Amino acid sequence: MNRRGHRQKRRGPAESDRRDLSRAVFRSLIASLKINIGSRVLDVGCGSGQLTQRLHAFGVDVLGLAESAETIREARQAFPTVPFQVGRFPQIPLGHPDAEFEVIVVQGLSPYADNLFGAAAFRMTADLLCSLRPNGRFAFLNVVIPGPDTEQDLPSHSIACYARHLSFFPGVCRVCHLPNGPTTGVVLSKILGQRAPAIWRLAILKIPSERLSAE
Repeated sequence: MNRRGHRQKRRGPAESDRRDLSRAVFRSLIASLKINIGSRVLDVGCGSGQLTQRLHAFGVDVLGLAESAETIREARQAFPTVPFQVGRFPQIPLGHPDAEFEVIVVQGLSPYADNLFGAAAFRMTADLLCSLRPNGRFAFLNVVIPGPDTEQDLPSHSIACYARHLSFFPGVCRVCHLPNGPTTGVVLSKILGQRAPAIWRLAILKIPSERLSAE
């Protein structure tokens, strides 16, 4: 069931294809997050690993994390040269240079699943922010798959909720819409007999120049 009480449908190949990371979305994502070749990036809740792989191929120093060992096993099989780890946090000692990231992208973690404004969710964000370098960027990646009608296959939370969550932390928050090809629209796509592309958004927090503490 999704957050509006509707039963979620099992996604077939067509739906999975629409969730694939297009060139347009990837270009917009790296531009919005100021990711360059050599940037240090943490992909949290990396899922299938497609974003981690694209960043790695672009020349980014990236690490993909997922809570499920099975998910990481499949990602490693699909992309054997890309670094992945099981867990919510990188297995790197605090204080080590590799423990700091310029960008952290969160695609999904269990503490965020039910209540973005509960203690567990706020603590999760605070702990992750400790791994971010001063002036770094923390972002929630939000993907919506338009359905056959005007209804949509919704993620756990809306992009507005993610932005509101980030507004409780020091820094500047904004929402970015990542263009995904021609913007036909859900209703017009139905009239034309087309499947509307996935809608990709980022809720971004740019932290201050001083280091943040989890306390």
